[in-house]
Amino acid sequence: MVTLILTLTMCALLILMIWSVTYFCHWTGLLRFFPKDMEEKARLHKPPFPAAPVIVWILMLFQV
Repeated sequence: MVTLILTLTMCALLILMIWSVTYFCHWTGLLRFFPKDMEEKARLHKPPFPAAPVIVWILMLFQV
């Protein structure tokens, strides 16, 4: 039972980390995998608020 709870917790943390990086962080390294039309629009995308990268790093530190 403990293994199941820990597995679900780890999966939830990984999903949260992946979601936070792709939504909050503007990392241009990911853009090369996008189609060209989406890449052009994504380059203009700004983080939703100024402290968003800080939230990403805090969430990634929880993962470690």
